Amino acid sequence: MTLELGAPAPAFALPDPAGRIYTLSDFSAGRALLVVFICNHCPYVIHVLDGLVTFAADYRPGSSRRSRSTPTMSRPTRKTGLN
Repeated sequence: MTLELGAPAPAFALPDPAGRIYTLSDFSAGRALLVVFICNHCPYVIHVLDGLVTFAADYRPGSSRRSRSTPTMSRPTRKTGLN
């Protein structure tokens, strides 16, 4: 699925690594939402993980909200700081 810049987000229900289901309404208080689909044992993800953590930390003081979903549903192997 591809969305145009500025398009409203479609409804979703995504599990986090612990099995909690998140929906779009869980993030309604934020002005922005970034959903990143990562695989915690992928060499590319491992390579860019510090940059993702930095990116998330840059927006933490504001009202943006973050979520991460791992398609393999395994527990994270490394503390990422992403919530």
